[in-house]
Amino acid sequence: MVGALRHRWMALLAVAGFIANCVAVVATTSFPWDNQRAGWLIFSQCAVLCIAVLPAIGSCLTVFAWCAATLVGPAAILMPPTYLFSVCLAVGILEYLMSPAGFPVSIVTGIVTAIGGASLPTRYDASWLASLTIPLFLCIAVCGHMLAYKERYDAVRMELARRRAGEHTAKQIHDTISNEITDAVLLLRESMDTTNATEQRRLVHLALTHLNRSDTRIHEVIQTLEQPDEMIPQQERRPSRPARPRMESQLLIHRDTVLRRLNHLVHEQRRILSDCGFDGTLIMPSDLFREWYSPQFVDLLCGLMEECCTNIRKHASRDFPYVMTLDMDRDAVVLRMSDIVREEEADSDGPNDTVPHTGLRRYRILIERCGGAVEIRRAASRWSLKATLPYST
Repeated sequence: MVGALRHRWMALLAVAGFIANCVAVVATTSFPWDNQRAGWLIFSQCAVLCIAVLPAIGSCLTVFAWCAATLVGPAAILMPPTYLFSVCLAVGILEYLMSPAGFPVSIVTGIVTAIGGASLPTRYDASWLASLTIPLFLCIAVCGHMLAYKERYDAVRMELARRRAGEHTAKQIHDTISNEITDAVLLLRESMDTTNATEQRRLVHLALTHLNRSDTRIHEVIQTLEQPDEMIPQQERRPSRPARPRMESQLLIHRDTVLRRLNHLVHEQRRILSDCGFDGTLIMPSDLFREWYSPQFVDLLCGLMEECCTNIRKHASRDFPYVMTLDMDRDAVVLRMSDIVREEEADSDGPNDTVPHTGLRRYRILIERCGGAVEIRRAASRWSLKATLPYST
């Protein structure tokens, strides 16, 4: 019953064809019956019913029954005219399940049908009939091929949607939960190193704030996992002319909004880095090169900046200043960052080595997928990164 359960439309059409054939046979009451004709009729109708259970085998038996009956002729075997619809169904199913088997089967079936039709007392020859029967079965095979193609296309689309949902969940877990917990741990460590009770309470309070944020994000991720279809981001659309704000302002973000978001992000990261005991420079452009930007570009840029700042807190030394700059070129934005690795990581191949780990590796994949590049270098304790993110993201 696997075929019937997977493709119920096949079972439905097969049963409908079986009923139509039985009605047509009953209507042919003037034909003389014998055991041979009755046995072949039972076999041919069982072949049609077999399509409902085993589509491929039933289709092959149905085509065989039709071709054999057509070649022998109605003098020996009686086939109801409605059986032709069952044959068409069988040809379409063979191409649907066993592509490209349906096309040669349709050609052979069309030729056999034309030869059998020419043997009847008609004025049509086999070549003329073949010009009708072969295209008929070929059209049915094309329909089966298109149906199989659509099913494969839908399967690929569902797989891509599943992967997008996985990437979305991974982004939530790493960029929010993991980073918030990391900040909380660093703040708690900083509070343990200070002897000032007021400063210690402030650091603990900040750590609790980050933990509360991570708890909120955890519940959001749980909702994402429980309802993946509703949480999958919509397919990203790319407007052809980003310079026209009236038609596309709903899809693009104005540079003033982008600047406010970047400035807020830099201010927040500076504060967190300062609370964790880091000192450095975050240089932002005073203006942006373009007027309109895609939401995907803005999200990717902000996420990369947050990931870089998190890596500073995880792996950089607080004894040396960090530097991060953001430059707007004509075709892309360039993010540069450098810091000094902590002593305990200076002699190891940790996340600050030239091979990125987890977050930076994921952002490298996303940026390279958009046509950009991420370069990571390590010279002694100095670690640097250069990310080029094109505007067409």
